[in-house]
Amino acid sequence: MIQSGRAHLSAPIAAYCSRLLTRKRLRTYTRAYAAVDPVHYVSRASPVSLIFQNGTRDPISPAKDVDAYVRAASEPKELLRYESGHELDQRARDERDAWLVRLLLGG
Repeated sequence: MIQSGRAHLSAPIAAYCSRLLTRKRLRTYTRAYAAVDPVHYVSRASPVSLIFQNGTRDPISPAKDVDAYVRAASEPKELLRYESGHELDQRARDERDAWLVRLLLGG
């Protein structure tokens, strides 16, 4: 289960660090941090079932980056979007719980 996730965590971190580091240090830091971006590893989740839950107005996890994450993920996978920001609503929590029950009960 991946809630409000994104493919490239290095992007928002680089944006924050751009105020603190020189351009050269920022480039070095971003390149190093990009090695642990989730997009590089999510394809290895199989046979685990994945559910991605993201808000359509999430400023931290934009749709383009979420879509790259989902495309990179192994099957089985499901993407659910909600009219919310980064913090997901009760509907998302209910759907997450129902998904977990189905997964655990094998249905």
